Amino acid sequence: MQWQQSRIELSGYEESELKILSFTLVSHIYQKLGQYQDVLDTYEKWYAPGSNPEYFLKNVLATTYIQMGRNELAISELESLSDILAGKLQPGSLMNLARVYIEVTDYDKAMDLLNSENAEDNTYTNILRYYVYDQQNNRQKGDELKAKIPTPFAVTPAKLPQISVPGSPLLKQI
Repeated sequence: MQWQQSRIELSGYEESELKILSFTLVSHIYQKLGQYQDVLDTYEKWYAPGSNPEYFLKNVLATTYIQMGRNELAISELESLSDILAGKLQPGSLMNLARVYIEVTDYDKAMDLLNSENAEDNTYTNILRYYVYDQQNNRQKGDELKAKIPTPFAVTPAKLPQISVPGSPLLKQI
């Protein structure tokens, strides 16, 4: 944090790239420590209003809001990202939005996303689908998914996995 505040600013793309890598690393650490407000505080310091941050950082904000139980703010960030991308959310963002819809018990919106063409057919998606089917008492559809999900989640009442910590591109490079 001290380094970021005292370093010489680079030009153009280099500055943007360094800032993104640094922010996602700091965010990842704060998430691991459960210091969610520090993620938001850092974002506000590094990306002041009018600074035009990269749109995909909305995922970090949304995940942080979900961890804090501020689901409406998470929905706002992810729906804003969806608007920027003309409704073409990447699978991770789409799953986060579906998950937060589940958190606010808007199961129809969650299922629309989980069944959209951008949703990947993977274990996490199937766990979320199973959870929604369970909440909607759709035992037939739920039973169809039981074989596709890990045993700890193929239970009634259905359970949701923990929210994952946003990754860091810098950690992947080191």
